Amino acid sequence: MKKYLLALPLAAVLGLTACDDYLDVSPTNTLTTDSFWGSPYQAEQGLNGVYHDLVPMAYHTYYLADIPSDETYGEWDTERTWSTLCVHDHNITALDELNGAWTDYYEAIAHANTFLEKVPGITGFTSEAIKNQMLGEAYFIRAYCYFDLVRFFGNIPVFDHTLSLSEALSLGQSAPTEVYKQIISDLEQAESLLNNAPTDYRGNAVAGKPTQIAAKAMLGRVYLTMATHPDVNGGDSYKQLAKNKFAEVLAYAGIGEGNTSGTPTRYWAADAKEWAGMFLHENDNKYYIWELQYATDAAKTLGNNAIFEMQPEVRCDAFYPVRIFGNKLYAAADILEMYGHDGTSSFGSEGNHNKDKRADWTVCYLTGNDLVNATSGTGYSGEPFYTKFLETTPKREAYGYEALNLSYNDYYKDEINFPIIRLEDVMLMYCEVAGYSAYTLHLLNLIRERATDAVTAAEAQADWAGVVKRERRLEFTQEGIRWHDMVRNGEIEDYKAMLQKYYSTDYAQIAITNISSKYYRYAIPQDQINIKDGLYEQNPEYK
Repeated sequence: MKKYLLALPLAAVLGLTACDDYLDVSPTNTLTTDSFWGSPYQAEQGLNGVYHDLVPMAYHTYYLADIPSDETYGEWDTERTWSTLCVHDHNITALDELNGAWTDYYEAIAHANTFLEKVPGITGFTSEAIKNQMLGEAYFIRAYCYFDLVRFFGNIPVFDHTLSLSEALSLGQSAPTEVYKQIISDLEQAESLLNNAPTDYRGNAVAGKPTQIAAKAMLGRVYLTMATHPDVNGGDSYKQLAKNKFAEVLAYAGIGEGNTSGTPTRYWAADAKEWAGMFLHENDNKYYIWELQYATDAAKTLGNNAIFEMQPEVRCDAFYPVRIFGNKLYAAADILEMYGHDGTSSFGSEGNHNKDKRADWTVCYLTGNDLVNATSGTGYSGEPFYTKFLETTPKREAYGYEALNLSYNDYYKDEINFPIIRLEDVMLMYCEVAGYSAYTLHLLNLIRERATDAVTAAEAQADWAGVVKRERRLEFTQEGIRWHDMVRNGEIEDYKAMLQKYYSTDYAQIAITNISSKYYRYAIPQDQINIKDGLYEQNPEYK
């Protein structure tokens, strides 16, 4: 029973700290549940607890939406979780990562529910707008959690209030269409309550919170998913709803419909070097529409632990001073080909080895004596690996920053934020739903021309859908987007062809055998099914 989180007590919130260095109001752990919700200050403490629940989400996004996608190539390593996901193993009902993701997302939902129940009754806010902003944040976070859960698991429980134990033990699963109704309702509430200049409870400006534009962008993404996802297949009506929301975001960003010559005035990196620099912690909350917040703390409880999982073992202190875990996860061969790499070793020599400049700081190609292990003295012998979110010493020096002042053991203290939705994502989603035009070609080429050659009108008209898909794949590597694109575009089976073309390893053969469009969602965790006989039904493909 202890793992069943639908009836979590508020007490779990009270001892939490904020999940970033912007929401720096310390909660207390001395107040009881009944006495806690009495002032705007306490409301902010409670909201900080909800934010703290988001700390593991970059980790879950990486494991469940990047590792299984065709942007990552892995090699078998006994029964490690990432290896199981890499080969699309179907025997995953007891996989710890699935239960971990399930419980973490539902913990955030339970705490958001409590917040939304208690805060409307609190008086003393300096303005109604501040109170509304805080409520909008909780609606936004709840929608974000349900959106990830429904895409990962499909048939899931939905609840919008604090449940008693008896209610929790009788709450079954809802069909995905019902979950999406809750998500849309929450995002519409968030859109109406949020503003684009968020503050703390005292009215001081605070970066990193969801905004009204973030709610519009997320709502557009939800509509687009509903239009094409196999659980919904809503079609053109949802595409139109998505297009409308994307158009509002683009107008706010200064590149509204019909603007075929301008550039965005918000959330925009002007060139390839500035684009790469957005993936340094000094630029947190500058370029993304909304991002998960992380910070360095002595207890190593607020850092972005997804970074630790993203890289193979490279003990080269001149390259990166922090321990890297040793996962055998690499950049897929066809992505390297798309980037136009010339086959020679490189890292950070902008434009010298890659036709597409995004690759210069996205992938490390160094091998052998170029990357010598600080402990063993041997050269790195693995495949090219992603460094998009790795604040390496060469990358930081290229931007005039000092190397990270972290020790080898500080591998859970990375403070780099993780993007959930960027302007470029909105631009390319709009390109997808609106189809080819001079305007959509301009949007796409604004992204491409920072890094490589523009797409011609002839190329675009010949295969607009393919051009947009390719650009999304190259722009958003390691950002938790590709797997969801594969699902809603029916591209899971295509992964086999890529592996057959480029790889002959045992891992590749296992993956080729397992990969199937039938498995577009994960198994309901067995720990959850075991709570009460008959309460949950396993997704049929895993029975």
